Amino acid sequence: MNANSVTTVSDKAQLKKAMIKVVSDKFGIPIDKVDTRALFIEELGADSLDMVEMMVFIEEALGVIVPESKVGDCISIDKTVEVLLPFIEERRSDVCSKAS
Repeated sequence: MNANSVTTVSDKAQLKKAMIKVVSDKFGIPIDKVDTRALFIEELGADSLDMVEMMVFIEEALGVIVPESKVGDCISIDKTVEVLLPFIEERRSDVCSKAS
């Protein structure tokens, strides 16, 4: 995934699939075993550095910036998708308006 993925990761299902891959890679969990409701810290054993690294990767990959006030809401894949969707839609709108 790279910054140009913003136009392809445009809906909730695709974003969730991408997040499952990130979590699978980051925590060494087989993709088919990733629970999108699992809490990153409490259930997957993430620490604050893991969370920062994951958010930086996501922001760079999607070309979005998640305000610090929203980062704390990213406690699971499902919650992270909810947080990211508005920023992805905003980014996609910006990209589309610049293209026209």
